[in-house]
Amino acid sequence: PIEIINNDLGYKISCELNEFKYDESHRKLDYTYRLFFSEIDTNDATLIEKWKLTREKKYKESIAYFVRSLIAGDFRQTGFELALVYKPGREGMDILDSKEILIKDNSGNTIKIEFADYLRVINHNNEDRIMNTSWILLNYPSITLDEFGYPLEKNAITLLGDWSEAGVTSFLPKYYGIEKTE
Repeated sequence: PIEIINNDLGYKISCELNEFKYDESHRKLDYTYRLFFSEIDTNDATLIEKWKLTREKKYKESIAYFVRSLIAGDFRQTGFELALVYKPGREGMDILDSKEILIKDNSGNTIKIEFADYLRVINHNNEDRIMNTSWILLNYPSITLDEFGYPLEKNAITLLGDWSEAGVTSFLPKYYGIEKTE
């Protein structure tokens, strides 16, 4: 595994690359990985508080926060604007309700997300810039999300824009933020 020390967020990350390939004809990089997080050990209360604030900021900028707010149905109140677009950079049809792209089964155990073309996501939760724009492309007609908002299918989505440039240094553990919603 590749070991990453993230002093900005206070994590030691062990990254296990499962697959890494470049498709020359489509100029596309595909990779799968598993991340294991452990907290950096310190007794410095100031540093612990800094990490806490930085983690909260990164979480509100994350795709995990977006997907969880989409599932909760409050994405507009939490700072996101959505539109279905034919192509990144183009105008599209605004999404005002998550029911337009989410399908929940009657038992509430399964959530599917389904849309054609690209979903443009503008995130107003970044203090450094006025807005962040990302595009999500589903690699299947629909994908199934687990209870934490993560896709069950392998290589389920393609990201473009700000989220595609974020990198491992902005990642948080899968369960980060969950304790606040239960």
